[in-house]
Amino acid sequence: MEDAATVATRECRKLRERGRCFALISLNLTPNACVIHCAFGAKDRVPNAPQNVRVKTQATSATLWWDAPSDPTVLIRGYTVEYGEGSISQRILIEGPDSTSFTVTRLAPNTNYVFAVSAYNEADGEDGTKVMLAAKTRPSEGSLSEKLWPPTSVRAKIDEEVAASAVISWDDPNPEQNLDNSIDSTQRQYVVSYGIYESDVVQKVRSNAKSVRLTDLSPGKEYEVAVKVVAGDGNESPWSIRDLFLVPQSEFNCF
Repeated sequence: MEDAATVATRECRKLRERGRCFALISLNLTPNACVIHCAFGAKDRVPNAPQNVRVKTQATSATLWWDAPSDPTVLIRGYTVEYGEGSISQRILIEGPDSTSFTVTRLAPNTNYVFAVSAYNEADGEDGTKVMLAAKTRPSEGSLSEKLWPPTSVRAKIDEEVAASAVISWDDPNPEQNLDNSIDSTQRQYVVSYGIYESDVVQKVRSNAKSVRLTDLSPGKEYEVAVKVVAGDGNESPWSIRDLFLVPQSEFNCF
């Protein structure tokens, strides 16, 4: 005849196989050992948060890994990984308590993402506490950010018809990208930085064309100007070589 401990052990294992018993603990005390020492994952007990959640990004992917929640007596059916650009927008269910890593793919390079990891049990919607973290994907190799060259031949032409103004123009050595012509994308722009030579006051203007008119300049002052490219995806080139130009005194100055 089987003793009580053997019977209790067998029954606990049956329950565990059916997912009703999460852990077997000391089964040799009483005939009711299964009830006393078998730790159940109750439906009304939400799992604790996963521990030591980490993330490592590549240009178009992010790998998350973590440790199980600290309380081994709470039933865990799997984990939930959520992510999105700036805010949560995607949700993935991972089955199995031993699945403690996941790689999110098809991400955009050089982009900030938010991630969340939580554990869940058998009750619908019973997700545990989320662990939130943020990470930025790496720039892709050979991406536009590495190919952007600064504008060349930056030049200023004094506008004789409009007082205290100058037209700045330049050449863009970068070939057009498909992104620049996309209806859904932001057009390539140029940032023009200018100010009185050796002054700490600098002003900036943006232009969609390869020229811009500067107005309200100070007559008799020498200005310096530089230009950089800003691509449709936000990547920027270095600043161009600075050009110097003199704003002539107005012929109509009164003394």
